[in-house]
Parts: sequence; structure tokens; C-alpha cells
Amino acid sequence: MTLTAPIAALIQMPWRGLNGPNAGLIAALPTASAAPRASWADGFALQTMEAGGNAFPSGQDLNAVLNQMSQLLLWVNAGGQWPFNATLASEIGGYPLGAKLQLNDGITTVINTVAGNTQDPNAALTGWYVDDGTPTGTITVWPGSLANLPPGRLNCDGSSLLVAAFPRLFAVLGYTWGGSGANFNLPNFQERFPQGADATYPLGTTGGSAQALLNHTHTYTETNITGGTGGAGGNPSLPVQAGGVATGGPSIATTSTSLPPFNAVNFIIKA
Repeated sequence: MTLTAPIAALIQMPWRGLNGPNAGLIAALPTASAAPRASWADGFALQTMEAGGNAFPSGQDLNAVLNQMSQLLLWVNAGGQWPFNATLASEIGGYPLGAKLQLNDGITTVINTVAGNTQDPNAALTGWYVDDGTPTGTITVWPGSLANLPPGRLNCDGSSLLVAAFPRLFAVLGYTWGGSGANFNLPNFQERFPQGADATYPLGTTGGSAQALLNHTHTYTETNITGGTGGAGGNPSLPVQAGGVATGGPSIATTSTSLPPFNAVNFIIKA
């Protein structure tokens, strides 16, 4: 037998099956004149209870309830997880702290970190944590497009984030990469290489330049100069000796790109 999720309609409320002496603790049941059919909201009809007429419950209702419950149990026993359901979230006042759901990709598991969470994790992961075994704050290389980042990842572009929206990531980064108060910054790895931190370069240090300043001197020699204070090209700064040899040249400063061969990729961080 092949299972698919969800294997049955999601149960959005408990079975209201209590009756008789507990009738005052549950929702109103159908009256004695109603058809003796059951519902999730009301349970079995009053006519099927001894005090209400002692009629037999509908076999169709019993089969329907047992079928749906057994399908749900079978799905859970097979290791299946449930997707986000907005109706259920509203009915129960939001998902409880620690609830686990599966994203619409059918693979990624998320854990709720906020009590009463009604946020759809497929739209935004606010209040949800991607449970993929990677520690929060881990930075990895992503060779694909930023439009197709793995769930729960952010581009290391120096963006400012709300502490309240990313408490787990803030616990790792703090204000090391900038920010204060209610906001903190991501590290910025755009056009930058990582550098191992030590006493000389503490964590969070930035520096370096893609352009190198080069100073160099052009040297030449002139002979058989009869006199004067000039030189090649008439440059008066060049030393000249009458009837002798002149040497020297101007010092030139210029900038040049100084990068090893590279492949440009994206650095992303687990939120």
C-alpha cells in the first residue's frame, strides 16, 4: 500500500462523544426529533443514548469515524508529518510551542518556536525553525541563485534584522557585525573573502582592498652629456654630469587589481 499525505481529511477538533451525565460539559447535542446521525461537533445523536431513546448509532457513522481515525494513526505510524493548515491554526488558537510541520516541498521539517503561531511557514519562517540538523549561524557556500535559497537560509549581505524575528540567530551573532537595540546585522561577504579570526584579526574585523597601490621607479642611463641640468625628455629633476654619465628616473605610484583567480558564489547563513 502506498501512502500519500495527507492520507485523510485533517481532524480539526476532538470527537464530542460524551453524553448523558456529561452533557453539560460539551456542545449541545441534537434534539430527540433530529435524525440519529453523528457529527464531529456533536458526537452521536441523543437518540442513541439510553436516556434519549436507546436507538442504535448509525453503522455508517461508526465506520466513518473509525476509518478516519485509523487512517490518521496509520499515517503517523508510518512516520508521516502534516502540512500547515490555516483553518486548524485558527481553530486551536495557533500551533503550540514545539509543534512540527512539513513544508510544501514534502521534505523540509520545521519546528514552531512561538506559542500560538498562525504564520504559514511556507510563506515566511517567522516563528519557525528549519530542523535539518544544521546549527543556527552556520555559513555555507551556495552556488545557485539567491531566488532559490534552501529553506531557513539568508544571504550574507550585511542586512539588518529584527532581534525579535530571529532570536536564535541573534543569540549566535549578537552585534558582532553591526546593529544595536532591536536590530542586528548579518555579516557581509559580498566581494569579500573569509579570514581566520585571531588576536590580530578579532571576530568581526573587516579590511583589505581589491586594489593594490604600487610604487616603482624607471631607471635609465645617458652618456656623453656635455653639460646642463636637464636630461632625457628635458626633465630638470634628472641629475646630469658634464661629459659623463647620468642615471635615475621618476618614481611612479599607480593602482592595480590584485586578486587571485576566483569563482564568485554566494555565502548564506542558517537562520
